[in-house]
Amino acid sequence: MSTRISKASRTKYVYSTNATTEVTINDDITGPFRILLHQLDQCEEKGTNQIYSTSTKIRKVSRSKYVFSTNATTEVYVNDGITAELDFAVFGNGGWRPHFFQMDFPQCCTSLKQMSPVLYDTLTTTLQTECPIPPGPYRLVLHQIEQCDETGTRQIYVTSTRISKVSRTKYLYSTNLTTEVTLNDDVTAEVEVAKFGNGGWRPHYMEIDFPNGCTSLKQMAPDLYDAIIHLIHTECPIPPGVYEVSKLDIERIHVNQSLPEFPYGKFRTDLSMTINGTLVGCIRGYADVVPSQEAQKKNRKNKS
Repeated sequence: MSTRISKASRTKYVYSTNATTEVTINDDITGPFRILLHQLDQCEEKGTNQIYSTSTKIRKVSRSKYVFSTNATTEVYVNDGITAELDFAVFGNGGWRPHFFQMDFPQCCTSLKQMSPVLYDTLTTTLQTECPIPPGPYRLVLHQIEQCDETGTRQIYVTSTRISKVSRTKYLYSTNLTTEVTLNDDVTAEVEVAKFGNGGWRPHYMEIDFPNGCTSLKQMAPDLYDAIIHLIHTECPIPPGVYEVSKLDIERIHVNQSLPEFPYGKFRTDLSMTINGTLVGCIRGYADVVPSQEAQKKNRKNKS
């Protein structure tokens, strides 16, 4: 039998079964209780697994008191676009009986706040943020650079790319950038980001256009522009030639100042460059977006 209980007011609950019979249960029928949570793990069916917990710890501090710690990771915004469903199973006769009790939160933030204000306040206080909850501070870990499948006339390309890991969280990137055309405002740059999920790449996850190459890049991503100019030792417009990029530290570009929040996960980025509608080059990069050291420190602080 599928049973659902929804809260209609502070003291009123509506009880529903498959027979569509509804009865009202008042608080005086139920007795006081407490919950002893002794294990947290992932469900058997996790879908895209974009919201999950890790490093869960349960500690008994007294005869009746337990303290719970975990790292909750979300790669998506937690807002009213998310529907949360609780399905309780009860153990009996040597096995679990599912659908013993179910609760729905059709608009996650608003429903949780209205139906379980104490739980809502506890979660937002622990996370130190209000709903909607963003994915959080991040950093980029670039682990591969190559040519795109379509490179057009291939007049702009990279060769001899090297990625060196110098510490647990720091990588340095070196490559030779070759351009057979002048890089100026006649070049239109397009960034197309694909996100990995469900066993494959989902294209067009995000698109950014720089219609006037040099000027647009300088205005929209000044830190990236300054880093490129510093590494190749020339200002824009950039004449044809081979430019050595040596020991680039992505962390110093501060991409997150332009995009302060970004979902965690695996991404593929195609940088396409065209002149008068003709594709002259395309460079592809693969990167992981992971919690920043600031986010990790916050998690550790919340655990302590």
